[in-house]
Amino acid sequence: MSLTGIAKLTAQLPGVNVNVNLAKTATGSIAQSQALAAAKTGTLSMRTNNTDGELTMATGHGITDAARIAIFWDGGCAYLGTVGTVVGAAVPFTDAAGDNLPDKDTAVTVQVMTPLDVDFDGDKAEIVAASFTRRGVVVFEDSSDVVLDAGDIAAGEGYVYVSGLSQSNPLAGNPVDQVWVANGDSDGTNAFLLGVLYQSDT
Repeated sequence: MSLTGIAKLTAQLPGVNVNVNLAKTATGSIAQSQALAAAKTGTLSMRTNNTDGELTMATGHGITDAARIAIFWDGGCAYLGTVGTVVGAAVPFTDAAGDNLPDKDTAVTVQVMTPLDVDFDGDKAEIVAASFTRRGVVVFEDSSDVVLDAGDIAAGEGYVYVSGLSQSNPLAGNPVDQVWVANGDSDGTNAFLLGVLYQSDT
């Protein structure tokens, strides 16, 4: 069965608006949506190195041992940190990927990441599009838990790949086996959307 997806791009430039419709056909598609609760606030109270440290979280943070977390701050985001033994407000973590951790005592927002069971071969993708209504992070992993690509996405912006354009395919290589998402905004819930159009039989 042939499926069609259209990526609509608008460039608003001084004196001119350029609208482009990029239509792609394929045999497979994926649609995912996820409502994410508001993130929790805290500080990076201990910075061991670029990937490990300890958070001091606000009351009611709800983070538990062995959780995978995303940490957001002004200018950066680290994700898939593994939580150690939580004691009250103290949340130690290790092996956070993404940006190097910020300076000690930096204010952060934190959320336990949500895994989505999404499987497709990025080499066969025609369109991949994701968005958040608030700041958020999306992480694409293969079956060996290796991060293929990730995006720290501002509110109302998106993660977009369309085959045939000048950009290289960020999901080339091993197939995507799982997608992780998290809300970086403590002020409210965040709606995540993901759509994929891909060749499922080639």
